[in-house]
Amino acid sequence: YVISTLAGKILMEADAVSTKEKLWDIIQQVKYLHITVLNLLVNTFQAEALPFLLKALKASTDGVAYHEYVLDLINKFDKDKHNEALWQLVLHKSKQLRQLAVQKLSTVKNAIEKSAALLNHKRTDVRQTAAQILSIIPSPEAKAILQKAIANEKKDDARDVMLQAVGEELY
Repeated sequence: YVISTLAGKILMEADAVSTKEKLWDIIQQVKYLHITVLNLLVNTFQAEALPFLLKALKASTDGVAYHEYVLDLINKFDKDKHNEALWQLVLHKSKQLRQLAVQKLSTVKNAIEKSAALLNHKRTDVRQTAAQILSIIPSPEAKAILQKAIANEKKDDARDVMLQAVGEELY
């Protein structure tokens, strides 16, 4: 165990509720909890640990592996929260995290509608990510949305993703 996990484990054995409250205060300030601490919370509180997991996912900059792990923990307890967290990753600054979201969101039931809405986002990288999600979905509806969006897209990178996805239909 890392020292924070060991301390958390000892404190939880003494008073789990107070320790949970104190850890919540800590994550508001430091914005990062080690995976072992998250595991301790999940093992102790099960679904009640979801707020910690969601906060850790939004705040951390610890890389793709950390985010994948936290997403898997969230998915164990609440599929809807998992999907919401993935949509939040589409807005993330990190290209690697956006790509993680692309892979997972293409199979979500409302992916076409949400991605179509994100094609109007002010940030180019978000529009490009939305186009990537739509390009993976094997649906005529997704292709039609991309075809309509091509004319309005101002940035080459996002437009290239769209053109690549619907290229055969255009020519």
